[in-house]
Amino acid sequence: MKAIAAKEIAVNTVTASGEATPIARIGLERISRKTDIIPTEKLNQILVGSAKARILNEVKTLVCTNCWKYVEMRRVKEIPQIVKCPECGSKLVAALGIADEDMRKVIMKNGTRLSEREKSLVSKAEDTAKLVDRYGRLAVYALAGRRVQPEAAGDILRKHHKPSNDFFEAIMEAEREALKERFW
Repeated sequence: MKAIAAKEIAVNTVTASGEATPIARIGLERISRKTDIIPTEKLNQILVGSAKARILNEVKTLVCTNCWKYVEMRRVKEIPQIVKCPECGSKLVAALGIADEDMRKVIMKNGTRLSEREKSLVSKAEDTAKLVDRYGRLAVYALAGRRVQPEAAGDILRKHHKPSNDFFEAIMEAEREALKERFW
């Protein structure tokens, strides 16, 4: 910087007419070499594997919407294939992304004087419980996606019947769509 200030080094500006400058060309070549290291198919497998690991390690609050006595937080990978309430035996068990204490507070109100947020939470619990009743643990996987709503999870579950790479790719796509909706 001192040499530039003392005019020992000249700084020239190169204007380009739509083409990359010599320095930009070097940068673009280096970037293209980095992306060529991992083939597209392999990169897709890495992304799907990463999403699968993230989803299986999510924690969901399970709530029985039949008796409303069972509330438990569990890691998704620890949830059994067939999800049942240990209190009443019902398969109407919701999988929610809230803390179990928050859900217990809503249940304690016993349906009286619920705020709009709490009413929405009860409605979402009932919607997710229907999916879990029908699809079991696979529904919990779909609902564990970031911002994946019950409607989107239902669409995924109607098309995919086992936890394959295509299933997790569909969850990733639903996450992308949810993110788009949030910002647009």
